[in-house]
Amino acid sequence: MRGTVAPNHAGLLLKFVAQRYYSGGWHTVASGRYPLQANGSAYAYFYTNLRGVYRARCVFGGDADHLGSSSVWKYLKFTS
Repeated sequence: MRGTVAPNHAGLLLKFVAQRYYSGGWHTVASGRYPLQANGSAYAYFYTNLRGVYRARCVFGGDADHLGSSSVWKYLKFTS
């Protein structure tokens, strides 16, 4: 997954969150913070061997001159 922050905030951290739907709700299965590179993007890889429906998004915490924000959820379904 790639997340990009504009305007560019290279060096700051971008949080990635992955959740899986089970037992009637969404449960966080992975998260991590990765530094934004010179191009304003950060990258995360999630691996699973469990079938099911997942969603993932990025969260930028903001800084002194910009508010934080979150991306929309991206939904994924693993069937095998």
